[in-house]
Amino acid sequence: MAMRLTNAAASAAADSTGLRGYISTTPKLIFYTGNVNANNELAPAGTVLATVTIGNFGAATNGVISSIGGSAVAATGKVACWALFKSDGTTKVADGTAGQGAGDISFDEDDWLAGGTATVGAFTITVPPA
Repeated sequence: MAMRLTNAAASAAADSTGLRGYISTTPKLIFYTGNVNANNELAPAGTVLATVTIGNFGAATNGVISSIGGSAVAATGKVACWALFKSDGTTKVADGTAGQGAGDISFDEDDWLAGGTATVGAFTITVPPA
């Protein structure tokens, strides 16, 4: 049987002394064209479309932390992936796919135009309790 965390342990792992503390108060969510890098330590190689500074994550509840944010789109292209960086903008924390109605982060439209707005209505990270 695999190890399982209780809700309290998952919240502690995600909260201020765990992941939330590591990410810090103004993390950067950067959206790119192209694919997620095969090396999870490196940023995607595609064009940066937008850099969204998301707000401080709230306290964890059952291993879940959430935030929101928005930013102007800097370049025109099709959003395909993202990477989350600590507040310093260079230390990568996580990455995933993005797209229109698909991916780890889903948007209403995946063709982005420079000067438009990229809005993240809810960004949630879950440390699963079980």
